[in-house]
This record gives sequence, structure tokens and C-alpha cells, in this order.
Amino acid sequence: SDDWHIPSLLYATRFTWEPMGKMPSSQGNPRLLNEDRLLLALSANINVESESESTNDTRIGVEASWLHHRLYLGAEMYYMHVGFTDRQKIDDTFHYIGGYIQGGYFVTPQTQLALRYDLLDRNGTGKDGMLNMPAVGVNYFIKGTGLKLSAMYQYTGRTGHATQLDRDNDDLGLTTHSATLMLQYTF
Repeated sequence: SDDWHIPSLLYATRFTWEPMGKMPSSQGNPRLLNEDRLLLALSANINVESESESTNDTRIGVEASWLHHRLYLGAEMYYMHVGFTDRQKIDDTFHYIGGYIQGGYFVTPQTQLALRYDLLDRNGTGKDGMLNMPAVGVNYFIKGTGLKLSAMYQYTGRTGHATQLDRDNDDLGLTTHSATLMLQYTF
């Protein structure tokens, strides 16, 4: 690294507290319908020269998740600081905030309904405008195969702009409506 004279790497740490036992890495699973788990976590990372001689990025996050029988709830909030390297000769720095909350519930032992809401300050805190992204989905676990069929619809809107013209200009080609169908195998 030209600025800090350390290797240009991602330095990351995450501390978790799981008072009710180890939280599984899935967001629900037919084999976990009788589990009760809780996770609280803090994380931070510094990405030194995230692109060749470009920026030094710092991220801090806090998260929580709870798996209670058929119900899964999760949430995360984060902050990111982007600062250009001296070599870039740009004095600007940017600050971003964002987060999500999501939940899933098994209505049958193989079918999980899911909701998610993301909010991202993609323009930085110095400029109005955020991405507003609600989503709805369904996961179907095919019994005895390790296969999961997932379907999701997500809306990507823009909100919080000073004027309608600012909102219209803050598009950057993002898809407003998206649908995803995915087949996943876990082992």
C-alpha cells in the first residue's frame, strides 16, 4: 500500500455471541424445525487499496438472527467509509449506510415463505437518495434430495430525493422489477 505501507489486502474480523448454541448457516431448513438459536454479531473490515491504487474502504456492521422452530428472522445494519488514496489526488470521501431485515416461515415442513426489505444509501450520505428494495419469496425443499427450489420477486425503487428530477436522474440502469428462479443442491 502506498499510503499505509502495509500489504494491500482485506483485513476483516467478526465477533459473534450465540447463547443458545451454534447458529446454522442456513436461513431455515426442514431438518431444523424444532431448533431455537440466536446470534448477535459485530463485524469490521478494512480493504486496503480495494482496487489497484484506488481507495481504502472501511466497513462496520452489526447483525442479529433468530431461528425459532419454523420461524427465521435476521437483520443487519452497516456503515462504510470510502477514502481515495493519495495517488488518486482526490480529496473526496464518501460515507454509506444500509441494512436489511428478513424473515422466513415454514407453512409446511417443505415450504418456506420469505420476506425481505433492503435499504441502501447508494449515493453516500452527502447526497439525497436511497434504494428501497422489498422482496417476497418462496423456498420449496424437495424431500430426501438435498434440492431446494427458490422463487423470488424484488422491487427496486428510489426514494428520499429532493426532487422528482433528481429521482429520475438517479437511475443508472437498475432494474425496477426482477424475478429469480433458482434450484440449489446442498450436501
